[in-house]
Amino acid sequence: MDTTANLTEREVEREPLTFQIKTPLQNLTKREQLNIVQKAKEDCLLVCSVIAPCSGEELFQSTVSVEREIYEGPVSDNTVVLMSACKNAKTRNLKKQILSLYAYRYPINTLKKLHLPYGKISTWEIKQARSHANLHGPGTIPETTTKHRVRLDMGKLDHFIDFVNRPYFYQDVSYGSKILVLDNGDKIEMPNVVRTVTRSTMIEQYLEYCKEQCHEPLSRSTMFKILEIREASQRKSLQGLDNTAADGAAGFQTLETLVETLEKGGMEMQWCLYVRHKLQDAKRYLKTDCRLHCQPDDSTCAAHCRRFALSDPVEPDFQHQCSHEHQSTCGDCQVLKKVLQDVRQRIEGSSWTPYNLDQREDLLYDFNQALENILLWKAHIMRPINQEKRGKRIGIVVMRYDFSEPQYGKDVCDRILCPMKSTIRRYCNEGHDAVSAKDMRAALSERPVRGTTACVCSINETKKTLEVQKIHGFSKYHNFKFEEEGMRIWRAYGIGQGRLIPYQDLVVRPQGSTCLVVDEKFFPLKETRLHKAKKNSDGEQVNDLFACSDPGCNMVFKKFSELESHLDVDNHCQILRNSDTVYDKLRKDWAENFLRVNDEEIDSAPVKSSDE
Repeated sequence: MDTTANLTEREVEREPLTFQIKTPLQNLTKREQLNIVQKAKEDCLLVCSVIAPCSGEELFQSTVSVEREIYEGPVSDNTVVLMSACKNAKTRNLKKQILSLYAYRYPINTLKKLHLPYGKISTWEIKQARSHANLHGPGTIPETTTKHRVRLDMGKLDHFIDFVNRPYFYQDVSYGSKILVLDNGDKIEMPNVVRTVTRSTMIEQYLEYCKEQCHEPLSRSTMFKILEIREASQRKSLQGLDNTAADGAAGFQTLETLVETLEKGGMEMQWCLYVRHKLQDAKRYLKTDCRLHCQPDDSTCAAHCRRFALSDPVEPDFQHQCSHEHQSTCGDCQVLKKVLQDVRQRIEGSSWTPYNLDQREDLLYDFNQALENILLWKAHIMRPINQEKRGKRIGIVVMRYDFSEPQYGKDVCDRILCPMKSTIRRYCNEGHDAVSAKDMRAALSERPVRGTTACVCSINETKKTLEVQKIHGFSKYHNFKFEEEGMRIWRAYGIGQGRLIPYQDLVVRPQGSTCLVVDEKFFPLKETRLHKAKKNSDGEQVNDLFACSDPGCNMVFKKFSELESHLDVDNHCQILRNSDTVYDKLRKDWAENFLRVNDEEIDSAPVKSSDE
């Protein structure tokens, strides 16, 4: 026994017996039979080594004169076909895949003998075929992932990404989502994003920017590839749509339909082509140059002077007397005015033939509706410009409120709410309910949006004591200032002296304490890493000048001593710390931009303002 124990530890490689078969040998599979026979051979070899320590291998071979019965017998026809196919395989991988189909049918030595008429195979090839069968399955073709080597200058890449990440180039919407597919098959869901300029225009602007900065950019093809993987929809409209702008654009489409109807009724084709061209020019003007023409405070054109155009024609409190004369006219505004008058005259005239008596009245009704929507759109363009003059956020003491133009600034609000809406929508898709404020808070806490938090509050409705008098035509007023005697209101900011409403005419009964109760507190805000650049004595930012010379390390330092310490420690930071490719990293950064709410975007919302 001591000799057996010593052999087990030193000379013979043998694993302990961990199983016993309780079924007949012929009921087992070929692979199970092979494992059992192999285990029996190991133990028999151990016994032969104990009996004949110097020639245990020869003793064992002499006891085994023939192969076991389970490996004897004629070779099946399908095995012959597979061996013939393995012989004619053109590539090594194809040969391994075919061999994996029958590599476990026979022991290694037996398989090598059977394979001699069809070409020699080595033990290593059989083991490789068996490994292929275990990992991928017998005869299967393993999936290969094509990985392209990407070599980009990370400094140039960061410079380009910093330029195209500016809010000028994109805006996200509050509906819809987009799926980014990584090279490894993983998917990232992000809010739907609309690109405000084309990719070619964005690249041209970046190249001009690089000329100004004396910076060497990436190649054009590389920049197009980067913008391609940062997927975004292309905006077809030249201006972000709200309800008023959408109705105005639909009004122009209605006019084009009316012109087409007049053409079918016998109107001259040349006039119809001329009117369509002028309508397109007028629509393009309202989308682009109209806002620029209304920017000056004192314009000599009556259609562009905000103080004159926004003055009420009846009430003196909302009128402003201009110190200049309105002597000039706008050619684009005159084109819009004339083409609208021309279409009305043609509908009312006899230069076309309606198919019944009611068709003319129907066309006039559609024209009046389209005319109203177009004029409202034009006024809607001017009013926000005037309201933005007081776009400043207030402190604690509320001195006045200056509301933005209705429907204007929806994209800013949607930008803030979009990540939270997507979070709640995913929460519902997982099978949860979101029918109360607590459910919404639970959704936001499980999938926190960076830069936001939420709580649930309740008030005692029985404590409501406020009673006020309604202000007639309240929806027409946008500016409210709280003075000692009362509240002064304006329809447009700075137009007229405003109307003063005494407090005794407004408040019938003041509001006491509402007994606000916080049912569920704010959950912890998700931290955001911020980098504050240090400034030198001259007020200029101190840049990192000393970069690590090791290839692949992206560490930079402000002092040369820090660089020396870094090189001594040899703790290099690789650009790619994981298996993500550069393009996958760009996709993740692109999605991350729209999965959080930034304070800068909240500050840009033109909702409230105050006097200094």
